[in-house]
Amino acid sequence: MKAKDGDYWISDRVAGFKMKRAARLSTVASPEAVVKGRKLTVTGLLTRASWEDLKHHGVAGQAVQLQ
Repeated sequence: MKAKDGDYWISDRVAGFKMKRAARLSTVASPEAVVKGRKLTVTGLLTRASWEDLKHHGVAGQAVQLQ
């Protein structure tokens, strides 16, 4: 493995690891003013960073849980 600072590390045995990508979630809630106990609808766009072009692209079919 080589770091951006010029350092490096060599090993015959490397443990497994998971790489995480940056993600963004932009949301819009409506109605603007909601009365307690009434329904609030939230829509949004989930994007994930691409290593190929270094941009964020939309992600389809992923569940998102708001808290």
